[in-house]
Amino acid sequence: MGSVRIGVIASIAHRLPPASYGPWEQIASTLTEGFVARGHEVTLFATADSATTATLVGTAPAGYEDELLRVTREAAAGMPVRVVTGGGSRSESVSIALAATGDEVIAVHDAARPLVEPELVDRCVERLLHWGCDGVVAAARAVDAVKEADSGGRVARLIR
Repeated sequence: MGSVRIGVIASIAHRLPPASYGPWEQIASTLTEGFVARGHEVTLFATADSATTATLVGTAPAGYEDELLRVTREAAAGMPVRVVTGGGSRSESVSIALAATGDEVIAVHDAARPLVEPELVDRCVERLLHWGCDGVVAAARAVDAVKEADSGGRVARLIR
């Protein structure tokens, strides 16, 4: 599969890449820049002060959109950015930002498993288009050990 449009949903509390500590923000930033470098059209949903080569969609509380857009353009001149009014919760803000793209297919990576192979994303998009459904979720069998701890934090039993 060739170039695809990818949406990366990142933290709504911390900029990307992180200014200091922020392992999940760093993963989201690295994934975003890697997708762009591979020739994909990427939209990053993150705080509006984030720095990226992707198209940035930042959410702002009602009444602060113009100020946030102005500050972002000053901080990152030339970077494509769009600010939309966020919702009352993170999930509502993400939903509003996704709807603002107007795209029919958006691939979302939550950064929980950062080493996803591009072929897996390709297969998900292919299945989505083939089945004509609203969404596809890539699932893989967990390979991590699952342990139960006692009240003192010691391993009480190995579940898997």
